[in-house]
Amino acid sequence: MNSRVIGLALGAVTVLVAERGHDAASEAVAEPRASVRQEAPQVTLVPAGEPVFVVGGRADGPEAYEFHRIEGAVRTADGGIIVGVRGSYEVRRFGPDGTHLWSSGRKGDGPGDFRAVSLLGGCTTAQSVFVYDYQQRRITVLDGDGGLVRTFPLTLPSYRPARTVRCAPDGRFVMADWGNETNTEKDRFVAGPHRLSVSLIYQDEGRARARILREDIPGQDRVTYVEEGLEPISGPRRWGRSVVYAPTDKGVWMGTGDDYEIEFVGWNGKVRQRLEWTGPELAVNQADLDAYRASLRERYAGRGESGWRAEFEDRWNRESANLPSIFPSMSAILTTSAGGLWAERYARPGESERVWYFFEDGRWTKTLYLPKSRYVLDAGTDWVLVRITDSLGVQRLAVYELVEAVEADAESETSSAPPPEPFR
Repeated sequence: MNSRVIGLALGAVTVLVAERGHDAASEAVAEPRASVRQEAPQVTLVPAGEPVFVVGGRADGPEAYEFHRIEGAVRTADGGIIVGVRGSYEVRRFGPDGTHLWSSGRKGDGPGDFRAVSLLGGCTTAQSVFVYDYQQRRITVLDGDGGLVRTFPLTLPSYRPARTVRCAPDGRFVMADWGNETNTEKDRFVAGPHRLSVSLIYQDEGRARARILREDIPGQDRVTYVEEGLEPISGPRRWGRSVVYAPTDKGVWMGTGDDYEIEFVGWNGKVRQRLEWTGPELAVNQADLDAYRASLRERYAGRGESGWRAEFEDRWNRESANLPSIFPSMSAILTTSAGGLWAERYARPGESERVWYFFEDGRWTKTLYLPKSRYVLDAGTDWVLVRITDSLGVQRLAVYELVEAVEADAESETSSAPPPEPFR
């Protein structure tokens, strides 16, 4: 029932030399399947009213039901939830009725301790829980009762840290590096936007060497700011593209955000399948700029601090000079245990909903509309597990069943309704 979800930015891993990937089984596929740009299907999905599961969201309840910075969650086969909570350095499990079953972990460096928690949904099941700790550069494996089974390091063929880590159902780990941001000393002092070229690397538990799956992938858009007398500062570009990927047992689904297109890359690095579909225009228009400027101004004004107008104008002037002319096409992809594939369309300024596209056997069969406050962490063909964050930053988890709806129903279901009440 678990899905294989893309995750959040992670950290460093140990340094080893990588070899090029090669799996004999995947060599048999020489050419990718032919692809045709697909049009939108007729089936539209929305959440079916109230969630079938809710947990968290109460600051006055038991500590186990308070979530501070959820970092990954999966739905187990019995309908329960396993969640990584970075703020408390814990992994927690809840039963199908929302009952807290166990918590595992604490802040520290010893076995079973964490400095940073990120639950790896791709390989986590009710029996085996995988957690990546980027500060300690290691994987921790727990059993179904939260007991420590083992820990082991991940490797990366570079001195630079891994930007993200995912895992396939069989336990193979796939990492994306930070890319070649500074090829030469001169590049460090060039102000303005640029794009990284990244690599995908994979490693199996127990193997001493990581392997390179694909190199020179168009990666994250970034901006370098240079001020006289100060070190250059580089950060993610607003509305920037970034490589997204989701491992399976046979290879990796991957997209760069340049177009409505995803490739399936086998473990030998060859493209075995390509999905293409139609979507909204990616060009940034004046309405997009106005919507973002208004939201930014509201954020600064809401602080109630003197001098907020000057701070806002300074921020706007710096950012607007480096905004791109096109939006990314997608922001996330994930797979289901049944072999389906979900892809999230990049949300533009002012939009009130998240849009997900679902593919079965390479065919775009459904489109899902969710309120923007619902961030998908796991999904099947007819349900989603979402993280909901309210205006005070309080987080909760909810599972919604998905139902087919006509266009008018989809609009009403995705309105900015208040978060559901928790079970506990």
